[in-house]
Amino acid sequence: MLLNRPRFTLLRAMTSIAVTAVGFALAMAYFRSVDNSYRPRPLSLQLLAVMPCLSLWSITLILLSSRPPRLRRLALKPGFAACLATAFGTVVGLLVAALQLKAARPWSSWPIHGSQGVLLAVSNTPLPMGTAVGAVWMLLFLAGKWKLEREPTEILGFILGLSSIAICIVLIAATLDWF
Repeated sequence: MLLNRPRFTLLRAMTSIAVTAVGFALAMAYFRSVDNSYRPRPLSLQLLAVMPCLSLWSITLILLSSRPPRLRRLALKPGFAACLATAFGTVVGLLVAALQLKAARPWSSWPIHGSQGVLLAVSNTPLPMGTAVGAVWMLLFLAGKWKLEREPTEILGFILGLSSIAICIVLIAATLDWF
């Protein structure tokens, strides 16, 4: 069984580092687009800065762990399903942000000012991501297909799924002024 596990190669390590760098760059762009009038930053703003990294890491895990013969079997694993749901939630959040930008400025031409786009894109992704992961995991559990294996990519996908659900819950609670 150990022979079937994918090895952590130099290409995977370099890809992970590059994706992390891009995620941090997007997080910095988000912090620059937010109003700096209040310090320290609230928890909701700090958690929103994590969302680009979560989105990019989940898409990278999909690309690094998917091989054509295993794709159907991988889709039934909770970690890989969480990565797919996170990628889907990211796309939905980006589409909502694009529609909000276009609705706010209907007569302007594309592209729209970058900082406003980054702010809307980052703030619109947590709810679809957390909801999609929760829905996919609930479907896997109800179908009796929930089986978490001890593969590194599966465990990382599970951790990413848990963090996206947790961030979604905390942001909803912060929006409703629960704490």
